[in-house]
Amino acid sequence: MTLPSVETQQRELGTMISAARKRLGLTQAEFGRRVGYTQANISKLENAHLGLQREQLDAFIKALKVSDAEAAVMRRLNASASTSGIWSGRRLVATPPWFRDILAAEQEADTVRSWTGERISGQLQCESYMLTLFNTAGRRDIDDAVYERGQRARVFARHPKREYEFLLSESALLQLTRTRKLDPYILLDQVKHMLSLIDAHPGVSIRFVPFGELPHLPLDLTVFGFAQGADDFAYGETPQGVQRSTAETLRSSYLDRWTALSGAALSREDSRTLLEHAAREINDTRLPAGAAGFPALP
Repeated sequence: MTLPSVETQQRELGTMISAARKRLGLTQAEFGRRVGYTQANISKLENAHLGLQREQLDAFIKALKVSDAEAAVMRRLNASASTSGIWSGRRLVATPPWFRDILAAEQEADTVRSWTGERISGQLQCESYMLTLFNTAGRRDIDDAVYERGQRARVFARHPKREYEFLLSESALLQLTRTRKLDPYILLDQVKHMLSLIDAHPGVSIRFVPFGELPHLPLDLTVFGFAQGADDFAYGETPQGVQRSTAETLRSSYLDRWTALSGAALSREDSRTLLEHAAREINDTRLPAGAAGFPALP
């Protein structure tokens, strides 16, 4: 049996919102005022030209006074529609289609646990660092790529109560402090960005696995946990591409690997100290004498 397309499911959600609004006798403008949307955006939603985050849909459901059964259908349709990569009314164009459901999961998951080994996760990258990476790779769609990767990072501010755990090897940090390929000001900006993330968002944890704790570096992996509306899942990055977990491999492989990595990682406090020392090393050894850099440590 062929499943309905994402576009079909999004149109169905828009039709349900429109019907519920009309049952209440509200115009688009009146309903928009109740939920903090303009009339134009309500029209876009009802005509499947704009997506909704899960929390936004919950506010709509409450305002529309729909039944529990209708609410469940709306949540299912919205979860499916989110995989089309529609955030803030702008479609993802720089992200490969096969990766868009992963990015949608980043936006919707209640917990995200990510191991990226020898590189900095896209969610942790500051704008100057990601711009440099895209330019170095010869990307032509830089504006869209930066916008889409920036959306990944903005989830921390939009959902402060969610939990995000990032594990990296100590060598990933060493590459930032020692590489001669990138401008030291950009490297310092990236380290300071990670420090600011953990200071500004209590739900964000960044920890490092020290040298010697692992006989080899496992392939990158991410585990998503959902409180409702979707099943937990994980994905790994292999030489053959992205591999998504099954219910069995989630338990037997991904969660076991995450537990081992987490057990080998430094504490949050020790990891923060490591970031501070990385910033100091870039500041003292790579920047010109007298340049404005990292403030003195207490």
